[in-house]
Amino acid sequence: MEQSCQTVFGEDMHGTAGTDSDAEILAAVRRVLTAEDISHPDVVEPPRKASLVSTLLTRLRG
Repeated sequence: MEQSCQTVFGEDMHGTAGTDSDAEILAAVRRVLTAEDISHPDVVEPPRKASLVSTLLTRLRG
């Protein structure tokens, strides 16, 4: 059997938590709670196309 030294894993296990202070975390939560439009940066839906009915109504009205 082989043994390997995983020093980075050990450092991560015993390292400190994130560098954000409590005030910074609360400010980020406050921004999310008071935002009018929220979207996750990795999951952005494409703009929806107008429905057939709304397109026809727009043409009839215009």
